Amino acid sequence: METRPFLALLAGLVPGLALATEPFPAPASAAAPAPAATPGPLPTPSVHGQLQAGFNSHPEAQALADDAHVSFGLQRAQIALEGELVPERMGYAVTVDFAESAGLPGGAGVPVRDAVLEFRNEGMRVRLGQFRTPLSREGGDGPADVFLPERSTIVKSMGRAYDPGVEISQEFPGVRVSLSAQNGSGPNQADRDGSKDLALRVDGDILDADALRLALGATILRTLGPKDDPGRLAWAADVRFEAGAATVQGELLGQQWVQAKKDGGEVDPQKGGYLLFGYTLGALAQPVVRLGFFDAPGIPTSVEAGNTDEYDWTVGVNFFVIDQGAKGADRYSDHPEWSTAKLQAAWQQFYDKKFDTSAGSLIVSALGAF
Repeated sequence: METRPFLALLAGLVPGLALATEPFPAPASAAAPAPAATPGPLPTPSVHGQLQAGFNSHPEAQALADDAHVSFGLQRAQIALEGELVPERMGYAVTVDFAESAGLPGGAGVPVRDAVLEFRNEGMRVRLGQFRTPLSREGGDGPADVFLPERSTIVKSMGRAYDPGVEISQEFPGVRVSLSAQNGSGPNQADRDGSKDLALRVDGDILDADALRLALGATILRTLGPKDDPGRLAWAADVRFEAGAATVQGELLGQQWVQAKKDGGEVDPQKGGYLLFGYTLGALAQPVVRLGFFDAPGIPTSVEAGNTDEYDWTVGVNFFVIDQGAKGADRYSDHPEWSTAKLQAAWQQFYDKKFDTSAGSLIVSALGAF
């Protein structure tokens, strides 16, 4: 815009009037609104699988018959789906085992193992769904950490159950504390009697150096329900020590029905445990020795009908097709550690306190997980 002549003359005579002769700036146009944010795609879920197959001889069958009983079997055929709904805040995991469905009438149904929604907030984690009862360390190990083709007798009896419920855990420096409540009715089963299994577990690394590691854990489980329902009290303690290529692991577990004993009933506690030693040879092979015992009143053993005391020793070896450090890492109460391939062979011998033995059991299997 041009300045009129007389205004230009006045501007030269009156200081400061030049500002008034400048054109007014054009009004600023309103800023365009920012486009609405569109939610991005969910993180891609990861798919895992585990297959274990082989053959074994059953000591229970050999104790009842003179002829040997050798059988091929499919021990595990699992598919797992894991992912996140909200990164670092909410995730999920579902595992099904098709090998279990083969034992159902007509092969109907596919048993669900783990099926959880997981909410995370820094060191706190809340799991809702179906998961393993947090009782046994060996029962919670993933495929990379199982030292022998079969878990110990006491763990298979009472330390590896799946049940719907909720678990709240908190991570502290070197220590993890969890509190869970489950139906106590078995996998994918509604509560039958109004009782709940409440479990408190504390575990952590007491020592964690380059070549040394000492981990301890303890669990107390109590069933609470109607007054006329016998409540179960279970407990477990475990230790794992690693020194270079050597690993020592042991557990003690027990349970009893509290109410029945209080009322005068003759109820002896069931108890058992094991001690295991493994040593890695060049990250390719790992010989393992395990000693165990199982005392379960009312449950016949494989040595002699009516006998409730049972001991066993197992000698085995792992041949690693994929080098995983030959022992993996502890994954208690966590998603299983995948990516492993190994051949396992073991000889298991049962005997009672009189050293009467049953026929030994040979177990050979190949395990692959991805």
